[in-house]
Amino acid sequence: MAFTLGRWRPRHLLLAWGGYWLTLALVVLGRPALLGWRLTHGSDTHGTISAGFENAVVRLTIVEDGLTRWSGSTHLLTMALWLTVPPLLLWLVWLLLQRRPHGARPEGTSAAMAAPGLPASEPAALRAPAVPLATARRAEQPVSAQPVGRERDRGV
Repeated sequence: MAFTLGRWRPRHLLLAWGGYWLTLALVVLGRPALLGWRLTHGSDTHGTISAGFENAVVRLTIVEDGLTRWSGSTHLLTMALWLTVPPLLLWLVWLLLQRRPHGARPEGTSAAMAAPGLPASEPAALRAPAVPLATARRAEQPVSAQPVGRERDRGV
């Protein structure tokens, strides 16, 4: 059985988002986190960790023993796009590939739109009538013994 995106359930989608965000955090903040851990838990190291937000730019700097060990900055819009666009694209692809369950009604329809006595899986306007209109009209007309139309011409 293939594990395709079309077979995913919402929990799979949420797990994929969490995996993406975790990977993004490890790639972007992995080295600064290790340097910060070493700086705060080492007995023979001295330094500073500073973070700031100015003019829609987020900055993080780690200085150890007077040397800048790591410095990074990003625009707030760039950070927001990295956090939101890939999960939204994954959601859109997932939504397009989802199979509609058998008997599901198209969007915007209700069970009240279904014809009486027939399954409510589709609106009555989209289904063929249970009895064709020509048959219904013929049933209302009296049956005659005389052939009509082409049957009369052929001598039937």
